Amino acid sequence: MNALMTIGFTFLTLVCGAQSIERNVISAAGESYANGAAQVSFTIGEPITETASGNDHSLTQGFHQTQLFVTGIEDFRNDLNVQVFPNPTVENLTIQIPESLKNGSLVLYTTDGKVARSTSALDLTTTLDVSDLSSGMYFLNVIAGTERIKTFKVVKQD
Repeated sequence: MNALMTIGFTFLTLVCGAQSIERNVISAAGESYANGAAQVSFTIGEPITETASGNDHSLTQGFHQTQLFVTGIEDFRNDLNVQVFPNPTVENLTIQIPESLKNGSLVLYTTDGKVARSTSALDLTTTLDVSDLSSGMYFLNVIAGTERIKTFKVVKQD
């Protein structure tokens, strides 16, 4: 009897340990497209998706559940007056810096971390030509030496 119980518990342990919580979709077709401004994802063959919310819980039925990533923008030095305008912009982005940052640099990143523009020759008023960039959101880092001073969210429009 003890041997049978031992085999039963061993089998139960193996079965319970083999479960996974990965998200997998088995559908007829689907795709995901993204650019700097938007993201569209879809699956074909998923007839119903419903979301029910309670006090502090949310339940979404169906396979297609997008993920939300929130990125904060930190202001490392509040004592420096840096201005970036116009924002949103179409052609040129103007950056005004204080005298103490004249030896600094600017780096404009796409939302996926690629460098779109960079310059190290800063004047008190510097202009970046962004007319050839695609519309979307970018992050502008103001750097002094090796220290990132400020990060601005910049929107490029067509």
